[in-house]
Amino acid sequence: MQRIWLKIISNKRKPLNWPALIVLWLVSVLYGLGLAVRNIFIRATVRTSTPVVSVGNITVGGSGKTPTVVEIARYFSELGKTVAIVSSGYGREGTDDILAVGGEIAEKSVSETGDEVMMMAAVLPEAFFAVSTSKSDAAQLADKHFKPDIIVVDDGFQHRKLRRDFDILLVDATLDLRKESLFPLGRRREPRRSVRRADAIVLTRSNLVQHIAGYRDWTGTLLGGGEISEAQFVNEGIRLKDRLLPLNSIGGKRIFFFAGIGNFDVLINHLRSRLDNIVGFRQFPDHCRYRPRQTELIKADIDRLNPDFIVTTHKDYVKISSFDFGQPIYYLDLKLNFTSGGEKLFEKLAGLVER
Repeated sequence: MQRIWLKIISNKRKPLNWPALIVLWLVSVLYGLGLAVRNIFIRATVRTSTPVVSVGNITVGGSGKTPTVVEIARYFSELGKTVAIVSSGYGREGTDDILAVGGEIAEKSVSETGDEVMMMAAVLPEAFFAVSTSKSDAAQLADKHFKPDIIVVDDGFQHRKLRRDFDILLVDATLDLRKESLFPLGRRREPRRSVRRADAIVLTRSNLVQHIAGYRDWTGTLLGGGEISEAQFVNEGIRLKDRLLPLNSIGGKRIFFFAGIGNFDVLINHLRSRLDNIVGFRQFPDHCRYRPRQTELIKADIDRLNPDFIVTTHKDYVKISSFDFGQPIYYLDLKLNFTSGGEKLFEKLAGLVER
């Protein structure tokens, strides 16, 4: 369904798509009215004694929220501060609250925690995690039980009940907000004016856009003040636990790639620019749970293509690593690299714990 929807909204000029687009437009109008009513009645009434940083986005799909949360948590940890990460555990099968340190989270099942929480816990074993269906509840639980120096909320921009001290909005530069319609007619989760709620904008994947300066100026006008940074995702290798293979060491090898992420096309195009022998790939819906039907498709691809390396994303790896495909599964060693404005942004964040 996700692939069909993306194909329709990406080809709005095709007459065959017009009946579906009319339906999507009607739903988009209702969705917008619902947002307007919600914004009138919901206020930030939940407060914590700990400063709160929220990381979120304004478009459907991956914009780099989880890597950004990881980098912020690492930054505060390097300052010697205790970090608590708040999440709703999107995609998990249970609803019980989880309060644990990252090392303990990593021992749980991904169905219990959700893929993003498991991924963050794997790289942040010393951080505290509070997972609840309500991010406000999770923040209060973290505040009470862990007494951290800072709380970082994953995907918090649309959660309005929790008062935050600093709101970071990620804008995927490859998705031009000037052209995106409101969901489901487009990928935008909120009206463009909602950008003004943010304290800072991070333009992610800025290296993939030719005229980034003009887009940066336009988003700055929307923001009306505050910090604007640019960042790109850097991937120099594939990883299997503690083993890291540089991309240049596997350049001539046969690679099969699969993933269930929100912005698959951008990632596969990036990999094609770095690796000259991707013999096949398979796309799954974002947050795919990898039931037997999906694993059978992957296994059939591997048997048919006979690749030297099977590669996925870290988010997918935590869900699929225990499955036996007959050879190891590697994941992309993806990191966020600020190319502009990062120092000022982190200075602002440091000020939250120096008060």
